[in-house]
Amino acid sequence: MKNLFCFLVSALLVLTFTNCNNDDDGPSQDGTMSAEIDGQSWEAEEVAATYLQGRLGVAGRTPDGQDVVISLDMPQLEENAFELSEETLSAIAYNESANSNSFTSNGNVFNNEVEITGQVTVTEINTDDMWVSGTFNATCYRSFSVNIPDSVVITNGQFTKVPYTDEVPPTDGDNALTVDIDGQTWQANSVTGILVSIAGLNTLNVTATDSQGEKSVGLVMPSDVTPGTYSLAVFGDYTAQYNPDANTFLGADSGTLTITEHNTTAKIVKGTFSFEATAFSGTGAASLTDGEFSATY
Repeated sequence: MKNLFCFLVSALLVLTFTNCNNDDDGPSQDGTMSAEIDGQSWEAEEVAATYLQGRLGVAGRTPDGQDVVISLDMPQLEENAFELSEETLSAIAYNESANSNSFTSNGNVFNNEVEITGQVTVTEINTDDMWVSGTFNATCYRSFSVNIPDSVVITNGQFTKVPYTDEVPPTDGDNALTVDIDGQTWQANSVTGILVSIAGLNTLNVTATDSQGEKSVGLVMPSDVTPGTYSLAVFGDYTAQYNPDANTFLGADSGTLTITEHNTTAKIVKGTFSFEATAFSGTGAASLTDGEFSATY
């Protein structure tokens, strides 16, 4: 579940970037984030942070799309130091570009011999003005590198007075998702589409959440999906997930996804879906019907 947590936080932070850039009344973009990556200076042009579901996320992005995302397991919002390892729920990820295979401090899926090192220290939190400061460093590996794992070394990292939000900013325009969950209509507060490339597999992920980032619905499809109807399953090219809260994860056992429009020039995908979901572990089930979505990416 560690990679799932990191993905959700990354998606919410991307959503924060998008909304801050498009809303003149949104949170201030004051704050800085910088580091050295393999000895080369890296400095973010955009910064954002979220505190949701007992997790602090801090992210920075350069003009050419290089991201550093920090995700910390923090039940209480307070200054603390976090040691990073394969066993912890805290992590750092580095993306060379929007669609690249991430380097993460979680280690490598195919190689358990890599040395995981890193630390994040949250040095100051201002809950009145809602900003955080801290330092970070880590050795990060490509999550899905079959051969000798690629790695990057992040040193001298610091983030200073980065504004954070404790709610997911609402989306508007062409982004929307509604679905009946066990007979009750649910409308997402925020919807985003993200292109993801992992080990040569290119997918388009649609993530919808409530204002607290707790309840969410996710759809995954190939990045070049064309209009048509496709079967949903737990694993495969077309998958779906429903998380009724921060600690319950349900995957699609069966169902269908119908793509009604995919404009790769305008970068928008629309469709409908229904699926039966059961827990990845433990008990729990839900029926999602009459779902409709529209998402830009």
